[in-house]
Amino acid sequence: MPQPHAVQLILITLMLGSIACGAERSMADGFAAAGAAQAANGKTEQAKDLLYKALVYDDSCPDALFELAKIMDKENNPLALAFFQRAASLYEKESKPTPAKKSEAEKRLKALDAYGPRLSVVMEEYALELDKIVKKIPDDATRDAASERVGAMVSANLLHADKMPKFYNAAAAAKPTKGLQDSKEIGGVWHLTRRADRAWQCTLDFDTDGTFQAVRGKESGKWSMEGNVLVMDWKKWGIHKLKRIDKNTFSDDIDTIKRQ
Repeated sequence: MPQPHAVQLILITLMLGSIACGAERSMADGFAAAGAAQAANGKTEQAKDLLYKALVYDDSCPDALFELAKIMDKENNPLALAFFQRAASLYEKESKPTPAKKSEAEKRLKALDAYGPRLSVVMEEYALELDKIVKKIPDDATRDAASERVGAMVSANLLHADKMPKFYNAAAAAKPTKGLQDSKEIGGVWHLTRRADRAWQCTLDFDTDGTFQAVRGKESGKWSMEGNVLVMDWKKWGIHKLKRIDKNTFSDDIDTIKRQ
């Protein structure tokens, strides 16, 4: 059985939504049907296992969300409201409508309105915990991961603007300025030399939209700045991180790049 924190993380992931391929949706529907059957027979834990497996294959499987919501409702779990909301929304978009399930989901939503405030409290507490984690581990990877989770809650209307974590508001305020500064600093033509093979050189045009392209050739990718590190995400070679040597030079163990 998933722990409370795991359920919260699953909920946030679900709100992002995704488009599953046909095979994945078919697997999800199969697990959802099996889970519903187990739930009907009173085998709640087995049902949960199957329903969560369905969401692994397709986190937008409405039947799995609907059945989990019913189980949560019986357990007086405040997250049932959000699961019913998500299921009802997905049933509305289904190519093969299921009016009975949609109607039941909406009916249960009205009955669960009292849980709305409790759900908001859960999300606010989770946001505060993320703020503490970022403060304790203030690196880019942690901040980015936490920002994605907060963004998911915002997109799903689970977190009010006045309840945003401090780190998220600070990042949102600094992002436009930082992005503009990076674009001015990096945008333009640079010459790259590969250390292992100095015969291989390449002139690259860095665009202000965060992409780069070889002036002659097919090499291309995306770029970004992490402090004094230029991150080059090549389509062909993957990510290279080059440290700033001076204003016009970046280098790592593989490449050296200089402004032209």
